[in-house]
Amino acid sequence: MTTRLIGEPVERREDARLLTGRARFIDDIRLPEMLHAAVLRSPHARARFTRIDAGAALALPGVHAVITHEDLGSANTPMPLLNEDPGFIHPRTHQALAPGQVRFVGEAVALVVADSRYLAEDALDLIEVDYAPEAAAVDLVAAAEPGAPLVHDDTNSNVACRTADNTGDIESAFAAADFVLREELRPERGAAQPMETRGVVARHDASLEQITIWDTTQAPVSARGVIADKLGMPEAAVTVIAPDVGGGFGVKIFLVYPEELLVPFAARLLGRPVKWIEDRREHFIGSNHERLMVHRIEVAATKDGSVLGIRDHFL
Repeated sequence: MTTRLIGEPVERREDARLLTGRARFIDDIRLPEMLHAAVLRSPHARARFTRIDAGAALALPGVHAVITHEDLGSANTPMPLLNEDPGFIHPRTHQALAPGQVRFVGEAVALVVADSRYLAEDALDLIEVDYAPEAAAVDLVAAAEPGAPLVHDDTNSNVACRTADNTGDIESAFAAADFVLREELRPERGAAQPMETRGVVARHDASLEQITIWDTTQAPVSARGVIADKLGMPEAAVTVIAPDVGGGFGVKIFLVYPEELLVPFAARLLGRPVKWIEDRREHFIGSNHERLMVHRIEVAATKDGSVLGIRDHFL
């Protein structure tokens, strides 16, 4: 028996719950003895740091932990590369906490866990980081040129991947053209603004060596695999639950944001549930943006308007 969906109305099952206020979002989750986290983020586009002094923050009553990259240990290895293009020259991904160098404004440097979010944010202001700012790559075209400031010091170029896709005889097409139209198109960066920002709640059961994570992810199964690997736990011991998600637009499908690892790490470390909810400013600087692209396009055409071929070199 075949069920046709295209062109047929499909009954929505979630509407009654959402419209009557019975939806459950991440911030609706309340667990006994729950602690709250806040993230210290880089104010610099590129800088090195050799010292993080969290003494004053830890001395604040109600602060339970300040976690840095050194505390994470092997959990702070780079996240998986989600692209198998053979053209990769310098494949690089982010880490949960910056290991001595920040590469963008908003990069996570430390996590504070306290009795309340208010207290955690107060503690952020007490952490001292000795930043040494450096020249940053801020323009896409300029960053791809030789001699540009490097995002990753262990590379010789900011070009991560060179890949080509060819169909047909493009040289013959341009040779036969009556004219060639050239354009540069720049689809600009954008930032998704879902009504609900990102959030994570985690609870660790030491007796069973299991952890439950409530996450505003659009890909809970994939997130579970990465989190389990980073925490050194079997996948069967990690449960990731995506409750009602208040909008995503792709920003919540990225695999895996730092907080999705940091919050369960803190919950296991402290033996108490931990919650983190992104505020709106954090969403602008701590969540992925849609990328800027620069397309340099050439169109080979005849006088009657037939398109013979297209070249597109894009960053």
